[in-house]
Amino acid sequence: MVRHHALGLYLLLAASVIVVGLIAWDAGFHAEGNAAAGDVCTPPVVEPAAAGSALETAGETGSGSGGPLGFFTGGGSYMPRVHCMVNERGETDWPWVWTLLVLNGLVVGGYAKIFMFWRRAYLAEQPVDRNKKLMDLAWIFLFCATCGYAASIAMFVWPAYRLLALMLVPLAFFTLKFGVRLQDIEVSLSAKRLKRELGEEIQTREQRLEREVAERTAELREARDAADRANKAKSAFIAMVSHEIRTPLTSLLGYADLLTEAGLDEPTRLRYKRVIERNGVHLQTVIGDVLDISKIESKRLELDSVECSPGAIVGDVVGLLGELAGEKGITITAETRGTIPSVVRTDPTRLRQVLLNLAGNAVKFTEQGSVRIVVSAEREGGLCLLTLEVIDTGIGMCEEHLDAVFEPFVQADAGTTRRFGGTGLGLAISRSLSELMGGDLEAVSSPGAGSVFTSRIRAEVPEAAVWTGQLEPEAEAPFPAEAASPALRGRVLLAEDAPDNRRLLTLLLKRFGLEVIEAVDGLDAVRTVEAERSAGRRIDLVLMDLDMPVCDGWEAMRRIKNLGHGVPIVAQTANTEADARGRVLSAGFDGFAPKPFVASQLKELCRYWIERRDAA
Repeated sequence: MVRHHALGLYLLLAASVIVVGLIAWDAGFHAEGNAAAGDVCTPPVVEPAAAGSALETAGETGSGSGGPLGFFTGGGSYMPRVHCMVNERGETDWPWVWTLLVLNGLVVGGYAKIFMFWRRAYLAEQPVDRNKKLMDLAWIFLFCATCGYAASIAMFVWPAYRLLALMLVPLAFFTLKFGVRLQDIEVSLSAKRLKRELGEEIQTREQRLEREVAERTAELREARDAADRANKAKSAFIAMVSHEIRTPLTSLLGYADLLTEAGLDEPTRLRYKRVIERNGVHLQTVIGDVLDISKIESKRLELDSVECSPGAIVGDVVGLLGELAGEKGITITAETRGTIPSVVRTDPTRLRQVLLNLAGNAVKFTEQGSVRIVVSAEREGGLCLLTLEVIDTGIGMCEEHLDAVFEPFVQADAGTTRRFGGTGLGLAISRSLSELMGGDLEAVSSPGAGSVFTSRIRAEVPEAAVWTGQLEPEAEAPFPAEAASPALRGRVLLAEDAPDNRRLLTLLLKRFGLEVIEAVDGLDAVRTVEAERSAGRRIDLVLMDLDMPVCDGWEAMRRIKNLGHGVPIVAQTANTEADARGRVLSAGFDGFAPKPFVASQLKELCRYWIERRDAA
């Protein structure tokens, strides 16, 4: 299509040049013929019957009749307009002739410039984006604008009326072509409306975008404020945990130092020992709370499911807190509402932890009065909904603080925390554990009127369980005296990089009657095993710490196993995650011993593996 338009323009220009040349060549014939015939501005008047002969006569007398372009002038029947434009002296009025010629030429040139601009803009677009309908309109504009003016210029010196008819042919062609499908030009006619609608749409979208930006900004600001609050809460939590850790450490270190004083009597020494034990248990609780909340937040906390007695757990908690409650001058009791199953299947450690947290808080925040634990249960097919209510007459709290106390790293009141101590994690952990066991935890409280914390859990009820209205804690076996336990015999390799722990374990193992060989890292343990074997000395048990320099416990275990001694290797680690035991045993260790150790448990562990070694 573009080539066609260009070719048409070039042909039009070429034809114009040829016509102008022919006009110039033919101009002489007109001038001579008009002078000889005595040209006038009006054609000769003839009778209708003689019209044909009159035209022929005019054609014969006109100079145009013999010219090369006589066909376009009708044989010279019409005179050039320049001969009609004369002044009062009968001479050609050249100033006005030239004025009209120049003005017509300027108009034609202006239209041609507009057309060329139009065409250049058309060609500048990609072929797929060109509006051919508008280009057809450009041709119509060109011919409409130039035909009449060009013919007017020509007729000043050469009356080519038939040429004007020929010039109108392309105009008619493009006009008819343009009128075939006018719908294609509709979008151009609607440009102003489309521009307005586009502007309105842009404005609407800008307003919507501004609203969205404002909303996102508000959300980001809220998230930033929440992050700031969380950071402040965690900073306060870290400071509080630091206090909770340093406080028992101070007692541990101080009373350990007092034990070295000479002349201590036995009651004083035992009192110091109890203080150290109590603060050690408290420190272990703080660390356990921090680890538990970390596991809960990372969704890595797993529950066991074993048969246990709710009555025994409640009795244990009452017994553990009874001495503390007595020291404060308050009572702690337990009772049932209705009947409860004697045995359920759940995680007894976590159930005891929930109840101990709730009852421990109640004792802590109660200055006078009592703490009651009320246990009830509802049957749900093969399950039961076990409800544990802890009711106290303590300081209570306002409504706005009830939800806050269940959030980790958030304290209900900083002053309360400073007064009573604690990490503030117990309630958050208890709610999460209650939910993990299929229930929930809620609280009702008012300032000065005490609080009621209610934990509900779902547990499976075995068929052999008896529903009873009494709490019947299991009787605990008396703790065996160390002297009643026979001494052990054997040689134990202890691989431990921490000097204090190595020294402590060595003392305990020797107290059990064992011979101890120490290794400071995994590589030292491997070399010691090889040296003892070369010397013909037997090793009955290897206690292997997992995290050691040079060569860790995992690699040391593999190397010792590859030596083929058959000695049992027990891993000792402070990692107490639910899957820690499984990973240790699947790696090839024979046993698993979590830290910290209880002396009696460590002794029984050594007895078990040494006897198995002897039996092998």
